Amino acid sequence: MDKVFENVGGEILNTVSALCGDNTHKRISFGEQPTFMAYPWAALLMYDHREKYQCGGTMITQRYVLTAAHCIKDNLVGIRLREYNISSQEDCAVDDGYVIHCMAPPIDLGIEKIIKHEKFSKRNFDNDIALIRLSRSLNYERSIRPICLPERQDADYFKKYGVISGWGLTEKGKISDVLLHAEVPVLSLDYCRKIYPYTPFNSTKICASGVDEIDICKGDSGGPLVARLEGYQEGRKFRYLQTGIISAGVSTCGDKRFLPGVFTNVASFINWIEENLEL
Repeated sequence: MDKVFENVGGEILNTVSALCGDNTHKRISFGEQPTFMAYPWAALLMYDHREKYQCGGTMITQRYVLTAAHCIKDNLVGIRLREYNISSQEDCAVDDGYVIHCMAPPIDLGIEKIIKHEKFSKRNFDNDIALIRLSRSLNYERSIRPICLPERQDADYFKKYGVISGWGLTEKGKISDVLLHAEVPVLSLDYCRKIYPYTPFNSTKICASGVDEIDICKGDSGGPLVARLEGYQEGRKFRYLQTGIISAGVSTCGDKRFLPGVFTNVASFINWIEENLEL
């Protein structure tokens, strides 16, 4: 029996399920920089400001990028995809000094529409989620692919560890030129309630990281927390699925307290995402 969708958004997300969460590498190794096509869903938000790149996001369909609501600012002007090193004109894979493959240049896209969650709170970062509709649709390729999203609102995709990635601050306090990543532990909400007693924690949030300053510094706002799922779909050994959006509480670089980060729980907002997607 064909699956019946309650809205257009559900049908849109279903159409990307065959390609979502797939990268060009069978396993991501930590403790080193990721290869330049390890995260084909990675997006950079571009601002009309001297600090051009301040937030990240993820491609979830050919037309939409998912990010944090607090990243939506008046000077947000575009989205960059297919990027790895923001300081280089061309990103290439090198082996023993020889160039073996180069990625096509980055794609800069305009913004047609921004949908920020109507109940987003600047005070406590509740409902810190937003969708950005691109000025045009993109064709999928090896270096441009969507991330998988949870299939239902109450889905439990949490594991002991997740992966954060982005062009966030380095240990020197500067934005990284190169896409960085780190594996971080997912912590209980009860633990985070003790660390942040004045921040309301419920099922719409995830608490993670807080192990060392390197891990904490490698994520940037709006970017993803993803899980590697074994046997997520028939015929595939594993997929990467976005469980969280980097939201608030991430320590500044060099903070020896190793405070955990707070993430928006994507599974809690699947209905909202579907309701706001358009063809």
